[in-house]
Amino acid sequence: MLKRVLKFVVPALAAAAIATPSLAATPEKTAAPEQFSALEGIQVEPLTPVEMDAIHGALTGQDLYNALVAKATLIQDPVLRQRALDYLAANQTKLVAYFDRLLAFFRR
Repeated sequence: MLKRVLKFVVPALAAAAIATPSLAATPEKTAAPEQFSALEGIQVEPLTPVEMDAIHGALTGQDLYNALVAKATLIQDPVLRQRALDYLAANQTKLVAYFDRLLAFFRR
């Protein structure tokens, strides 16, 4: 029984002994200065959600639609390929709007 307890206690104590110096050595967080003089007098305004998405390359509904069209062109059967492309072209605005709503839901 004692061997079983030691089997779990010794590694736990060793891990704690190894981790304690690294935790004690972490630098203390300093408070941010109240002002940053290099930015004084600069007129700024926050970016819109559309601008933020453009910066980090977020997908749009049009991107997803274009990917669907690209995949549909790879269909081997010519009749099925043409029907898929016709369907996508006929419903482009609905699909793009749906994808935009879906992506907006995931960005919340």
